[in-house]
Amino acid sequence: MSKKFETQKRIALKRLEDAREEGKADEDIAKLLDLINALPDFYTTSSCAGRICLLETPKKHDKLQSNWLGKWHTHVSLNDITSALKNHKRHVVYLQAECPILHVMARDLESAQRILFAAQESGFKRSGIQAINPERVAVEICSTEVLEVPVAEEGRRLVNDIYLAYLVNIANIKFDSGREKLTRLQNRLENGI
Repeated sequence: MSKKFETQKRIALKRLEDAREEGKADEDIAKLLDLINALPDFYTTSSCAGRICLLETPKKHDKLQSNWLGKWHTHVSLNDITSALKNHKRHVVYLQAECPILHVMARDLESAQRILFAAQESGFKRSGIQAINPERVAVEICSTEVLEVPVAEEGRRLVNDIYLAYLVNIANIKFDSGREKLTRLQNRLENGI
């Protein structure tokens, strides 16, 4: 298992390096990913430090027919949201706050348990093992900072500015909470797992 794990790790790290060169990697989480990838028993395959977004999508959430009206990896203002909503033409638009998420491959079950404990201790309560196979154990690290609210449909706003400002504030609070957990996880891993 060790040789195959090492090969898969090299491939994953090369993909991350390529994504960084192309500007496709979430740099807000880069230091944490580097920390995890430097550990001998782990490597990351995909991640996001959390974001706030506006997604225009059919009611059944068909990805092929969906359209991003805005994606931010930082706080948003009411103006950011209302400006992006001007591009809304069809379907339903959801204001979403998405929690940080990391996919970590562990060498074995014991290693997976160690990183899961560190994640849960850092506040990532919805973390768990996604798959176990002879080559690796897939761990998903995520939390509960989620908001998904319809704010427009078929070209018209469903909420007024007062309620939209309220939702923007909640989204920013959830964004901050996710970032705080990432910092706690990074500090925890820097002190060893």
